[in-house]
Amino acid sequence: MRRLLLGSGLIMFVGFIAVFGAILYKTLGPSKSDVSRAAIGTRLVEQALPQGAEVTGIALNGEELAVSFKAGDGGNGVLLINRADWSIAGKLILQSENR
Repeated sequence: MRRLLLGSGLIMFVGFIAVFGAILYKTLGPSKSDVSRAAIGTRLVEQALPQGAEVTGIALNGEELAVSFKAGDGGNGVLLINRADWSIAGKLILQSENR
């Protein structure tokens, strides 16, 4: 009888741990706003790049995101984005001299 009581108590304890673990995961895990902010950043980059541009690299420096790209006309460029408010901090396009 004691083994049955000990077994059911152990199963109940494991169940409580699982429920509290799920609650902590939901509260401390990635939020939907982080995902939507990333989607906003993706749309911002797509709109700010010239037509036919291809992203060649991405770098992160604190609160700024640098997106390097190759423009459709053969030039290269860098797009700087402020991650705090997802605004464009700067845009540099280098044109190719061999035209």
